[in-house]
Amino acid sequence: MIGRVLEAPDGEPLVTGPKYLGLPGDKPIFGLEEAMLNARGVCVVEGPVDLLALRMWGVPGVALAGNRLRHENLVQLERFERLYVALDPDAGGQKGMRGLVRHFGSRVVPVKLPGEDDVGKLASYPDGKEQLAAAIVRAAEGTQSDLATINELQRVFNRQPEWGSLQ
Repeated sequence: MIGRVLEAPDGEPLVTGPKYLGLPGDKPIFGLEEAMLNARGVCVVEGPVDLLALRMWGVPGVALAGNRLRHENLVQLERFERLYVALDPDAGGQKGMRGLVRHFGSRVVPVKLPGEDDVGKLASYPDGKEQLAAAIVRAAEGTQSDLATINELQRVFNRQPEWGSLQ
């Protein structure tokens, strides 16, 4: 169980303290069952709100329930050929990114989102899906991904939700 602090319209939290609170203990990777339908690639985000945005847009994804990398979670991510990692742009997210790169090497494609936004925040923008799509395609173009992979990524963002299509 995870809860998130609500924000006022100006973006200020309604209460002080951590943004997310969860019960103690191990946290599973959210969305893993659906993402396993196609092991070619998955978008990796931090929280459940980020994962809900991916689902809304039809992008196969998983949420780490934070940025702490647990051994059993890393083992579960081993099945994917590509990890399009769009963790939060804060210090914790960047630490998580470095850990994923250290473990998976070139299989990780770091996705730099616009500004200081995370995937969940992009969902509140009318063009949030397009911003995420552009960020993922830019990230793939910066790697050794072939043209077919780039074209498939663009197709994912231009159709109705269909699980297992992200390379």
